[in-house]
Amino acid sequence: MTFSRILALLLIAALTGCATVGTKENFALCQAADAATTVLVLGKGGSEANPLMGKIIEKAGFAGLFAVKFALIAIAWEWATGREDDERVQAGLTAANLLTCGVAVHNAGVSVRMP
Repeated sequence: MTFSRILALLLIAALTGCATVGTKENFALCQAADAATTVLVLGKGGSEANPLMGKIIEKAGFAGLFAVKFALIAIAWEWATGREDDERVQAGLTAANLLTCGVAVHNAGVSVRMP
């Protein structure tokens, strides 16, 4: 089984274990998966497709990447805390989580195809 399939299965298992995809816990998981797979691809000589994140990594390295991810998690966590039953919060987190975990799975697939 390839790395990307294992990662995809782990992400799916983590997300399906929750009542909804749109949780702050899953937001943190997806952000961490994106950061980890980004580091993996860049470590193999790949490039960052997001121009803003690319500039941050160029200027601050992986510390910049992790700082941005940590800040996003902290902001989302604060925003969602106490509002878990708000449909707008769930919808926003669901969209962000599907997008970010999708990017992580894509990154893992890119990594597997790289030498």
